[in-house]
Amino acid sequence: MSSALIRTGNNADTEWLYQLFRDTNRGFIDLTWGWEELLQREAFYANLPGSQFRVLSLDGNGIGGYHLARKADHLWLEMILVKPQFQRRGYGTLMMNEIGKQALEAQLPVRLNVLRINPARHFYLAQGFRTITEAKGSMKMEWQA
Repeated sequence: MSSALIRTGNNADTEWLYQLFRDTNRGFIDLTWGWEELLQREAFYANLPGSQFRVLSLDGNGIGGYHLARKADHLWLEMILVKPQFQRRGYGTLMMNEIGKQALEAQLPVRLNVLRINPARHFYLAQGFRTITEAKGSMKMEWQA
């Protein structure tokens, strides 16, 4: 992973990030609420532009990224994405370590929502997140700095 680099995203990354979001989450969203392509695309573009992501690249090629927003009393991890062929190789943990550094610096907890059927919830538990509330199809989790 020595050639892995996390950089600030830019608006040119938005379509690539949307496709990665779609490829990695569509099945879970479809089973939970139903996937509506136009709704998902418009919401992503309106709320998650590439310039607000940190992009993980390996040898100059994007393999993942995350969107972390500062709120009044916490950091909100909107999403963390890793291309399927690079999952379970430590790249998610690499990004979580960066997120943890930002949380420690800000002295704020990190919160997120994850769909119950998404196996990423096991990743979050392994990273030290705990479930704070549960809804019909999702769980809110928190990690304390």
